[in-house]
Amino acid sequence: MGKCEKVQYFEWFRTIAAMAVVLLHVFHGILATTTVDKVGVSVAAIYSAIEIIFTRWAVPIFFMISGALLLDPRRRFDGKKYLTYIIRMLVVLLIFGLTYCLIELFFDGETGLPALRDALFNLFADKSWAHMWYIYALIGLYLWLPILRPYVKESSRRMQGAILLALFICTICFYSINRLLHIKIFNFMLVDCSLFYFLFGYYLHHYIKVNKAIIGLGLAGVGIQLFGTLHKIIIHHTLGMSFYVPASPFVVAYSMMIFLLGKKYLTKPIKESPIAFHIAKLSFGIYLIHPVFINIFYKKLGWFPYNHLCPVIFELLIFIVSLVSSALLTAILKQIPGMKKIL
Repeated sequence: MGKCEKVQYFEWFRTIAAMAVVLLHVFHGILATTTVDKVGVSVAAIYSAIEIIFTRWAVPIFFMISGALLLDPRRRFDGKKYLTYIIRMLVVLLIFGLTYCLIELFFDGETGLPALRDALFNLFADKSWAHMWYIYALIGLYLWLPILRPYVKESSRRMQGAILLALFICTICFYSINRLLHIKIFNFMLVDCSLFYFLFGYYLHHYIKVNKAIIGLGLAGVGIQLFGTLHKIIIHHTLGMSFYVPASPFVVAYSMMIFLLGKKYLTKPIKESPIAFHIAKLSFGIYLIHPVFINIFYKKLGWFPYNHLCPVIFELLIFIVSLVSSALLTAILKQIPGMKKIL
């Protein structure tokens, strides 16, 4: 990729979104390893509300940033660079994805060569830890780049808007209808929401500014997420994830609002904030590594707020330990020859 001036709000979002993802897994890790009845309706409702308001927009924004950067026609792109992107993600998947598959099998008591065999199978079956879906999706998006970059360069704003509308219908609306109504509408396109967000980030970055209508849509989006999720928890004692997964139109609206608010207001050079600057530099590693600590606390040690410390103190400590530990480990790993290019 050719040298281009850094976009400051992208750098700020690397920091903010990395922290949001850690916070997401601190809270969702509790809900994912228990039930609403066990943790309690009020606790499940509060945790879910925190997830929705503060964290569920983070991964969509990571995809938007990637799309805005990689689809920029001003950036150099050739066959060597294309292969570099793909190989980097494959190496990341092999190193971290396989390690997490092995850790999960170790938690279940499986060791030795059978564990390695099963871990390799799980890796290629997309059965690593849940956050690794981002890496699988990036590999697919990189494979699309030779098609997407010429399309973006030659297409008009109107054409890009039309394609985004089609993708929104096929990868967001149909998916959400299927989940909410427990039916199966025929999939017209065998792609997921990551392609929509990838193109959406470029479109928002170049063409759209925040306004009252977008803020209204964003607030409506987060409001519907909260209402639908709390209804599921209170009435049905289930989490209601259909409302706040990335492939939800309500998450799209909320993520769009946050992205454009950042575009307008996050203009200060990030280097003026040393902590945020260093988190931004380590953000990819933080994303990859932080679940190690959270899973150790929850799955291996069985630490939960309802049998240890006060919940607020407990989650704050888990968040700080996971964020700081993953940042430090990323900084250490980047000193290993070859790892700096990966992380």
